[in-house]
Amino acid sequence: MKRTTAIKNANRIAEKLMSVCGIICTQEAVFDAVRVKRAWVFGSTAKGSAKPNDLDILVEMKVCGKFQRGNAKRVRGLYGRVCWFDAARRFIRDGMKMVRIHDYDIEKGLGDIISTAILIYPRNDLSTHG
Repeated sequence: MKRTTAIKNANRIAEKLMSVCGIICTQEAVFDAVRVKRAWVFGSTAKGSAKPNDLDILVEMKVCGKFQRGNAKRVRGLYGRVCWFDAARRFIRDGMKMVRIHDYDIEKGLGDIISTAILIYPRNDLSTHG
């Protein structure tokens, strides 16, 4: 992937999140919606690579619509989180190839992710990093 494509896709994701105020409908999951608190670009794109392998996005999300859908059993723990996170991930990626969405709560302590990350939502700092 070219760097310009990665930057363009990151900006599309930022614009998409801003257009819905960070609230993503997850109707196929147990809960109605999740709220994206923050999103960052990290990895080779954030480090300035001319040809990154993919676009890595780190997303911090919380459930905000705690209403069960129909007669669904309340799903707790990791499986419940996977359901709504996957629904939100599909919305964020929406047809873009080579975009990897990572869960902040799981991956925040891994390596140098946060030290090299560039915030794209709620404020888009990507334009200042070029």
